Amino acid sequence: MVGKSACTLAVFAMLAAASAKSLRGGYQTQRSLDVSPLYKGEPYKAIEVPGVLEAEFFDVGGEGVTYHTVVVPVVLPANVIRLNEDGAKVTVQINDLSADVGGSEPAGAIGVGMGVTGEWQRYTITALQDGTYLPTWRIATFDPAGGVFPVETTLTIGTGAEADPCALPGAGGLDLAGINTGDYKTFMSYKSKDPITIPAGEHVLTMCYTNVNTFEINYIDFGKPVPGGGDTAAPSAIPGSMAPSTAPSAAPSAAPNAAGGATTSSLTDDYTTAR
Repeated sequence: MVGKSACTLAVFAMLAAASAKSLRGGYQTQRSLDVSPLYKGEPYKAIEVPGVLEAEFFDVGGEGVTYHTVVVPVVLPANVIRLNEDGAKVTVQINDLSADVGGSEPAGAIGVGMGVTGEWQRYTITALQDGTYLPTWRIATFDPAGGVFPVETTLTIGTGAEADPCALPGAGGLDLAGINTGDYKTFMSYKSKDPITIPAGEHVLTMCYTNVNTFEINYIDFGKPVPGGGDTAAPSAIPGSMAPSTAPSAAPSAAPNAAGGATTSSLTDDYTTAR
């Protein structure tokens, strides 16, 4: 009887796995109950919190599923990585941010570029523990005329089943009245305007562009959980980077991503910046 019961349980487990795979559109890895079986996105890379979320590692799944692009240029510059997925061109710009193209970031750094209001990207994350975080955003935004742009972003936690993930309550984003980092590829680090609480387990996190223009992002560093829910004071430039100004007199020094985040990607295609 013991052997028969064990065999029955094994068959049941196989059927359940097959059902989950079917619902997930062929996704091979068992997902937690915090991710909806209706979500058709698949992780591009494993992302753990605490840790660094690389902007270019948004989930695979295409427009309206794992990302939303508002403005697609008539001539879309070739991405450094992820040119085509699921038989379609990836319309999120993925750029080289390094000194090789005049950027402020270390060799191998890649990010998402030229974002505008209303766009978003989704990321499957695994939170290793319950925690509240004050994320650090590594960003750039530039007006060649010397003006400034607001930077308002937020993060939402969902299941992947939401038609509009940015309609969910958000936290952990930026609220900067107006900055100009000096160039499209001159990056600065900013603490989030408020803390975000992430329960342990697997979730679908969305990076929402609430109010931005020519927005470039390298990564979000969640760091370690903060005691007491964090400080909700207005965000400011991280020590060691420049304070916001309309015309920086010098580029911020190159600062490697926390935990080696920027160097986890390698350039696989020639890329020429097109502005």
